[in-house]
Amino acid sequence: ILFDGWCLRKITDDLFSFYFDQKNPDASVLIERRLKEAYPYYHFINWLENQDTSASLKYWKDYLDGFETPSRFLRKKKFDNTLHHEIEETWIDENLSTRIKEVSSQLQITINAMLQSCWGILFSKYIHAEDIVFGTVVSGRPPELAGVEEIVGLLINTIPMRMKIEKDLTYKELAQQVHAHFNKSQQY
Repeated sequence: ILFDGWCLRKITDDLFSFYFDQKNPDASVLIERRLKEAYPYYHFINWLENQDTSASLKYWKDYLDGFETPSRFLRKKKFDNTLHHEIEETWIDENLSTRIKEVSSQLQITINAMLQSCWGILFSKYIHAEDIVFGTVVSGRPPELAGVEEIVGLLINTIPMRMKIEKDLTYKELAQQVHAHFNKSQQY
């Protein structure tokens, strides 16, 4: 089963409800009723198939117009395909977390827009380019689709994120552009 983070709570809640309902003599009735209440995934597929793709294609074509340089890391040495496994954990302390929230509030942007902007600046430096594009995963749950919050399944999309990291551009301006792009692109 493939599913996104949005429906993990629903799956967990249902799983524990079913488990505890087993102690109830009418458990089969309760489980059957709950399964009928689930919002079917095919409603999302039907909605998706009925979308006008011409507006979306125009939006993304215009958004990427003029982009010519592939955004990729240059490898200096031959790729080693030996499997390496490491776990790296990094914790953000409470003071830094509070400060990040304050800055995002002051800039009137999301924390995601802040982090995407930081990644864009770093990526730009790594590949020595001012005009960059990378993919970013977004929720694919359209708010206009009734019951979308109750669908269990994989409803995500990867969209291009383009940033023009110009020398006179401030971080605030970049982060606000990124935030505006996320807001505008949600309909496409």
